Amino acid sequence: MTWQDKERGIGRQAFMNLLRQGKLSGAWLLEGPEDKLREDAVREIRATLLTPGLEEMDGAVLTDPDPDVLIASCETVPFASPMRLVIVREQTGLTGRAEADERIVDYVGRVPPTTLLLFLLHGDADLRKKLPKALNQDKRLVSFRPMRDAELQGWVIARFAELDLTCDPAAARELIFISGADSNRLSGEIGKIAALCTDGFVPVSAVQAVATRTGEYTVFQMIDAVMAGRRGTAFVLMQGLLEAGQERLGILALLLRQYRLLQQLKIMQYEKIPPQEYARRLGVQGFAADRLVGQARQMSNREIKQSLEACLDTEYRVKSGRMPEEGCLEALMLRLFAIRRETRGQ
Repeated sequence: MTWQDKERGIGRQAFMNLLRQGKLSGAWLLEGPEDKLREDAVREIRATLLTPGLEEMDGAVLTDPDPDVLIASCETVPFASPMRLVIVREQTGLTGRAEADERIVDYVGRVPPTTLLLFLLHGDADLRKKLPKALNQDKRLVSFRPMRDAELQGWVIARFAELDLTCDPAAARELIFISGADSNRLSGEIGKIAALCTDGFVPVSAVQAVATRTGEYTVFQMIDAVMAGRRGTAFVLMQGLLEAGQERLGILALLLRQYRLLQQLKIMQYEKIPPQEYARRLGVQGFAADRLVGQARQMSNREIKQSLEACLDTEYRVKSGRMPEEGCLEALMLRLFAIRRETRGQ
């Protein structure tokens, strides 16, 4: 269980285990940024609780209902299924007003045991509001957050398996590193990659051929190019980000973040922090932490420090109006190449 789960109800897996054990009823709030994981959970709940073909009879989807409608729907006795399922979207008491209707707040503790009431919310609930606060206090809040390392890798492999494809674990790790940890984005990438794999196997090369690169991944590549002295490659990567709609200051922020991570990693290595702690302390996926270790191994403390200072100086000069935004990245990249040469005694 993560620290978020300890503070915010129960974990996603614990919630789904209650479903599979037949112990899920009453009112629950499903929050968090992972919409796909939440919707997948709702689909499994519907398939488990509602009789096939009669879902509309014992299930209801309500959008910001008033208390009378919500309570009446929950009090309806299930007809053809063991449970009644009521799903509520866009409930005003979760988002718009600081206070929820007192009748709904009072009712969530009295939902019949034959009904499962689910409030769905994109993003984190504001626990200062009465309705989410009440549900959280009863440990009936579930956070749907991005999966981590082993779980996410297994999820990617399982999605390929659903398409009758065997995924190389290294290919799953590469996809997560290239395209990020968002399950909705990864689902789209899996569909693209699957179309290439006609022999029943997903290799790393298929992922590298078509997976959409995040800005973070491209910045990794840019720094790799700086270390290798490949000026043309670095500028082509930078231009690709610009053509994809990335703002220059946004790319600068990514470069700044990357060098800060490298500096933090060097500090942790100096302090002899166990490697298994790197990802958690840096706030990145384990796959990204492994790549950072590889980059840090090839860079001196002096190079990282000077590169970070160059990024900070460029950001300050642009934001203070001393340097035009146009051309700032090109100038920074040239400075980074110069720092690389100087710190390596070239």
